[in-house]
Amino acid sequence: MPFTSITPPPRANASPDAYAAIRLGLEQAEYSQPAVCEYFHLKDFADFFEGHAPTDFSLAIDSPLSALCQVFLLGRSVEDALLRAQLGNAFVDACQDAGLLVASDAAPGAWIASAALYPLKEIWIASDRVVPLPGMEGNPHSDVVYPAATRSAGMFLTLMPRRACGRFLEVCGGCGPAALLGGEFADESTASDLEPRSAAFAAFNGRLLNLDNFLSIAGSYYEGTEGLYDVIAAHPPYMPSLGGSDTYYGGGKDGTEILRGLLAQLPGKLAPGGLFYAVAMIPQGPGASVEQHVRQWIGDEASSFDVFSFPHRNTSIHDLALSAAVKNSGGMQQLFRFEHELAALGHSEFVLGAMIVRRHSGDEPPIDVRRKLAPRCGWRELLWCVDWECATKKSGLLLQLMEHPVRIRPEFELHATHKPSPEGLPPVRFQAITQYPFSMESEIQDWMSYLFARADGSLTGSGLMKSLIDDQLMHPETPPDAFAQLLRTFVSGGFLETPICPLPAAAE
Repeated sequence: MPFTSITPPPRANASPDAYAAIRLGLEQAEYSQPAVCEYFHLKDFADFFEGHAPTDFSLAIDSPLSALCQVFLLGRSVEDALLRAQLGNAFVDACQDAGLLVASDAAPGAWIASAALYPLKEIWIASDRVVPLPGMEGNPHSDVVYPAATRSAGMFLTLMPRRACGRFLEVCGGCGPAALLGGEFADESTASDLEPRSAAFAAFNGRLLNLDNFLSIAGSYYEGTEGLYDVIAAHPPYMPSLGGSDTYYGGGKDGTEILRGLLAQLPGKLAPGGLFYAVAMIPQGPGASVEQHVRQWIGDEASSFDVFSFPHRNTSIHDLALSAAVKNSGGMQQLFRFEHELAALGHSEFVLGAMIVRRHSGDEPPIDVRRKLAPRCGWRELLWCVDWECATKKSGLLLQLMEHPVRIRPEFELHATHKPSPEGLPPVRFQAITQYPFSMESEIQDWMSYLFARADGSLTGSGLMKSLIDDQLMHPETPPDAFAQLLRTFVSGGFLETPICPLPAAAE
């Protein structure tokens, strides 16, 4: 779906009463994602912003919701009297005052939206128009402010850690969705973007939501920021680019240029105990894994950080080159050029997913953790993973595991593979599988199936070990620390749970 940036951003210096009137109008119209999906007959809110909206909805403006959808999403010109009849004088006047509504050149006496205004999770947000103004079809400008309601943005916001903190920073922020959400749980929240136009949209959004702890700045990487931050969030452009018309979404030859710059400066911007969070596409190949790339990009102080990667899907360099060529409206020659340059860099595939980099709060050994995202995985599960894996660094955790009850997760599955033999059809392979909190598969020894069968929460780790030894399922001289390490691994994989660090679904 095309976007354009030919109109000025809405104003962040209107009167407080204007923003209050806009908020009230949106609330009274029940302008929410479910309501918009029902109006447009959408299965997914992101469909509208990715050009997949159905066309069988009514164009009649006969309710406040229909007026908002027609003006701020479809970008239609609407007569002044009709708009006021549905949304009220105070709302229309406030939108004019804030520059959200401007006089329509194509329809005298009508108003047209200068920006798209839409619900995003529990807030409202503005970015550039979804449908260009009449006569302005074509390629987007380099400073276009893209919507925060695409699938990629939805993944970024769904997995974004939300925990009370002092200072929150969103870099490569566009219209500032993460920082706006961060304003709800951080003492102060800042949105930063290279383009002044994006910073202007973010500033408007902060005023619209009445956030007094929100700041929007324009700058490259961390330019204009001061001091250390407790949480830094980034959704940088990650498509390979050749420069020119694709620079508005591209991240250099292999798509990692901006992410590399952010990580290289991280030691001077992330507070001890703080988290850097990003959704990006990172290469891997025979020479380096995703986690090794991240550590290389951080540089000399990489040992002061833990690296957590949460893959969503893997993409071959051919498929990525094809996607980049299509996105840039290139042909086969450009596809071959992309693929050649990616291969020359030593990459074999790219991993799209989330990552969290944690700075040590003390003298800790660095750890690398990889967990594949699953359908029910959200930000709580990512934070649980960080908390649990960091807790395992402490010497007393193994003792606690042995002293507390252990229970099998309800999502756990045990798969057994049987093969014919002279003795019948014995099992020859066992796999532990789960889809919560992450998508995990692990081959296990046959005796471990009995461990899972007995982990019903009635036995502590020590009791479970004794039961297995008594029934001659485990060697009697097995060190308790070794058994505790096994339990720790099964908890990490989501196969078992413990009250020491309960999973979000268990804590609800």
